[in-house]
Amino acid sequence: WQMRRAALFCQLGFAKKSGRIYRRCILLARRMEDGIEKQMFLARLYHGAGKCCFRMEEQQKGIDMGLRAAAELGKLNPDLLPQEEAWRVYAVMGEIYIALGSAYEKGNFLENALECWMRAKKYVEAIPPESGCRDDKLDSCICQNLYRAIRKCRTHTCPEKLVLACLTA
Repeated sequence: WQMRRAALFCQLGFAKKSGRIYRRCILLARRMEDGIEKQMFLARLYHGAGKCCFRMEEQQKGIDMGLRAAAELGKLNPDLLPQEEAWRVYAVMGEIYIALGSAYEKGNFLENALECWMRAKKYVEAIPPESGCRDDKLDSCICQNLYRAIRKCRTHTCPEKLVLACLTA
């Protein structure tokens, strides 16, 4: 319930208070027994803490939190998980990379933004529509953001990623 409370505080504009709650929850979650739920919980907590940082205009700290969230889920091997659990992991990874893509794009790190948008698209597409975990609105949102990043990137020099992003989109 503390995680929900922190998310609500963040949405209401109390990002500093929300960040403190997330940090306390992270300390408690680290003590949990190792397993899928611990990694998922830690990833969601880091993701939430990153959102708080973005609200407080601390972009780099928010990016660091997003990368930590991705690293926590990266410890899980979706190929070894039951299918429903793997889909949950893919959904959370998609959310994390969407947030990272937005942050990198806002900071004008377009190569990193392209990479994050492509990863988000890959994770979201890995979830079959009949699973109930896939959000088709999210898929179209990712495509729109990828196209926007591609348009911005034309003025910069990153031809390999630009070609790959065009093929992915």
